[in-house]
Amino acid sequence: MSEHDHNAFTQLRARIHKQVEMLKAILESTQSKSNERQWLRHQTDGDLDDRK
Repeated sequence: MSEHDHNAFTQLRARIHKQVEMLKAILESTQSKSNERQWLRHQTDGDLDDRK
């Protein structure tokens, strides 16, 4: 990587850093919510199985 390429990359990265961090937070939040809300089949308490 030349010095010019490095400078261009650094400038681009600095401009999009905030958006990348926001996207990471959104994706992590979505992942944790999907893990929280998994249905457990054949349970007598907690989240009940509506498919029965």
